[in-house]
Parts: sequence; structure tokens; C-alpha cells
Amino acid sequence: MPEGSPGSDARGDQCAAALAAAGAVASRHLRSAAQPRLIVAGADFVVALDPLPVIARVTSIAENHQGRIPPALQVELARYAAHRGGPVVAPWPAGAGPFDIGEFVVTLWERAPNRPVSPESVGRALRRFHECIADFPGSLPSFDPRPMVRRIAADLPPTDHATAAVLLAGCDSCAIPELPRQPLHGDAHVGNALGGWSEPLWTDLEYACVGPIEWDLASAAHQATVLGRRVPETRALLSAYGDDAVGRSTVLADLVGLHMAAQTAAAVVARPDLRTLADQRLEWVRRRLG
Repeated sequence: MPEGSPGSDARGDQCAAALAAAGAVASRHLRSAAQPRLIVAGADFVVALDPLPVIARVTSIAENHQGRIPPALQVELARYAAHRGGPVVAPWPAGAGPFDIGEFVVTLWERAPNRPVSPESVGRALRRFHECIADFPGSLPSFDPRPMVRRIAADLPPTDHATAAVLLAGCDSCAIPELPRQPLHGDAHVGNALGGWSEPLWTDLEYACVGPIEWDLASAAHQATVLGRRVPETRALLSAYGDDAVGRSTVLADLVGLHMAAQTAAAVVARPDLRTLADQRLEWVRRRLG
């Protein structure tokens, strides 16, 4: 999930509106004059409702784009995992929503202490999370990103014709092996694991899907694979997961790289600060799949 500061005036106005929406939910549903405090301004706005131990996730209805599951389904999946003792940030037990507030949908979550995490603990938590959601009965989308990538390519502005061509070529080049499938986190990088009191807790379930575990392992390895970042930490995470996760993380690496390149290409239209990252990811796809 791309993160950053409000940036443009329009983005600043949207941040202000998101904070107001979170405050409205606190007032109406928590009966509290909580003080909304922005933590993350990314695809969603993550807002602390001080002094309550509650986090509001504020999703723009207009920007809840293809590939993201609805907030209600995110709450359902997290509650399922939490009830089974899974390492997940739990929905607020007194009523998590979703709540419709103007242009936003707001959900409420328990506030994690966000203690430091080690790569090894994140790897073990990912395995436990997979075990806890393996039988989730809800209807999750397929992990296969190619239909979404094609839609993103079609929607890019004419000035991004070269980007669209690379993405479409990548779709044509990627093959998906036959592998067992189950519910997944969908975006299982270390930044989506918050430090709990005893272990990391997985959050940001908007890309949850059904697919091979190799998809989540490749997602966990994406920064190391594509950007050359956090290579020792990534190997430690995958080694702690077990079951030859280091080797399995390469099976769908090309498909995850294509997915991330498309997501960033779409985001950079409104977030010019992501241009360098978008170019890096697109160049990787061009070299690997073009």
C-alpha cells in the first residue's frame, strides 16, 4: 500500500475530510469526543481516535479500486482469524462497521501497540495466519492479477501508452502453474505486520484473495526481488516460515512484480511522488517479461 504525506492541496482536502469522517464515527457510534490523528495517508487513511484504543480505517468510496475487497469483507476475514487466535489486528469488538460517512466508508479496529518486529517473527506469524484462515468461508476473489492489470493499462492516460504496453506484454508472458489454493493475505510484506504484545499482527487485508501460498511468499520477498532491498531480512523471514519458503517465493515472483508495477502505475496518476518507484517496478517488468 503506497504511503505518504497529504501532498497536494486536493490530497490535503481529502485528508481533512477523512479525519472529519473518523471523528463523526467516534461521536455517533463510540459516543466519544475522540481526537482524530492521521497515522497513514495511503490508499486508505489510517486514523487514531485518541485517547481511545481504536483505529479508524477510512476508505474513499471513489478510490476503492479493482482488486481491493470491500471493507465489510475485510472485517469479516479479520474477525474469523481473530476468533481462531490468529495473528491479526482485530476488528473493534463493540462494533467495527462498516459505517458510511459521506464519500467514505469507515471501519474500526483495535489499536496494536506497534512494537518492533523481527523478520523471523513476521515469517512465523504469516504461517500462523495462513493456518487460521485456511477454511475461511467468505467469498474472496482470485489472486490472478492479470484481469486487473489489463483494466489498469486500459485506463491509463494516453501519455502513459508505453507503460500500458509493458503491462499488457507482461500479462501475455505470465503463466500460472497449477498449485493448491487457499485464502491469503494478498499483500504480505513486512510493513503490513504490526508488532503486538507477543507477536506480529497482520493488518491491511484489502487485497485478501484465494490463491497459492506462493503468492504471499512472493509478496513478502518483492522488495528484495525487484528493488534489491532488505535481502538478508527477507531471507530470514522466509526461512522462519518454513516449508522451503525461500525457494517457493520465486514461483510467482514475476506475477507479483507485474501486479505491483500496475498498482503503482495507477497510483502515480494522483501521486506524482511515487514516480521513481513506479519507474523501477516497470523497468523490472520490462526486463523480465517484456
